[in-house]
Amino acid sequence: MLHLCKHSTSHHSVSRYQYLMELHIRHNVPMLLVGDTGTGKTFCAQDMLMCRLSEQEYVCAFVTFNTQTTANQTQVCVYMMSVHIPDGH
Repeated sequence: MLHLCKHSTSHHSVSRYQYLMELHIRHNVPMLLVGDTGTGKTFCAQDMLMCRLSEQEYVCAFVTFNTQTTANQTQVCVYMMSVHIPDGH
């Protein structure tokens, strides 16, 4: 299986993000990745969600925000995703 994080240029940051995500997921602790632009946060989060987590245990959904995203738009987006979650999840 191809892991997206293996192709990042900032190996030190990627390794740190991978370790922290795995640790938080293992202990069921929420987390927020923060860091400088271009250090691999989004890249590693997507890799974890799409390639490393069990599809039987987790449902993956991506929401993109920008400076014009309203709270109402976010609520509608989350609601629409929750309506389409397959049975058994």
